[in-house]
Amino acid sequence: DNASLFKMKINTYWARVGSVYEISDRHSVGVDFDFTKNNDETRSTGGGEARVGVDTSIIASRYTSDTDADRYSASFNYKMKTDDKGSGLTVVADYLYNKREWNESNYSAETPIGGALSERNTRGDRWSDTKLYTARADYKQFISQKFQLEAGAKYTHTKMDTELDNFDLTGGAWIPDPNLDDQYRYKEDIVAGYASATASFNSWNLVAGLRVENTSLKAHSFVHPDDSRDQSYTDFFPTARVMYFINKEKGHILHAGYTRSIRRPSFNELNPYKIQQDSYTYIIGNPNMKPSYNDSYTLTGILANKYTLTLGIQDSKD
Repeated sequence: DNASLFKMKINTYWARVGSVYEISDRHSVGVDFDFTKNNDETRSTGGGEARVGVDTSIIASRYTSDTDADRYSASFNYKMKTDDKGSGLTVVADYLYNKREWNESNYSAETPIGGALSERNTRGDRWSDTKLYTARADYKQFISQKFQLEAGAKYTHTKMDTELDNFDLTGGAWIPDPNLDDQYRYKEDIVAGYASATASFNSWNLVAGLRVENTSLKAHSFVHPDDSRDQSYTDFFPTARVMYFINKEKGHILHAGYTRSIRRPSFNELNPYKIQQDSYTYIIGNPNMKPSYNDSYTLTGILANKYTLTLGIQDSKD
């Protein structure tokens, strides 16, 4: 049995500057720069009892964490209008750099009833360095007022380096703990393309689309090579929506939709290194974790453009 009290203090500083230049009525370019700085302080104290059979011990813990994170980003975009109906091309390129350093310390104590005090002091120094590059292009073409096509492509490259150094306080000196040390590198590449069509006629509005994604992930541990993992997979994500106007003037509408989506594990969820919080608790990621997929089905009725009733089913796998 254990009760803990967490206190957190967060300071955030943020600045942004951007500009858009209209080359002509049909062409424009824009740039954007962003900077964010975070300072986080976390303090935790805990206490309770540990029981093994009839043996009982009083336990206490203290945890502190100080984090500094700097985030820089830059974005460029170009827009071109090809007609007066709304057709055109959009190109966007993004760059993100994030550097994070954090220092953790953990104290835990256990005193068996009628026994001697046992203490442990640990410290962890960690840093991570993340670079993210993204480029995408989207094109929309209005064939007529009732029919339009849209297509696009996107490429994302992520590189993340993480290093952890851990120490135990022994005899008044901080001794390295190689069992918890690690140096990890992630590389992820995602290539995606999509196409969709929208058609309207009489009382019907139809949308159909398909997105294809290929993901390649390489995770390498320089300290524990057995924890290195590579993943590569290609997925298809269809979308379909049907809208039927029962009565346009009165706003009675029936809408049915289907979408398939993906949720990839975060790097923190994949990282296999241990983050010790106290003598009984640590956090560890799973490098074998796969993404989860969601198939969503919805049926919506709208009455008088005011009242909405939606029925839905979401099927999640993995």
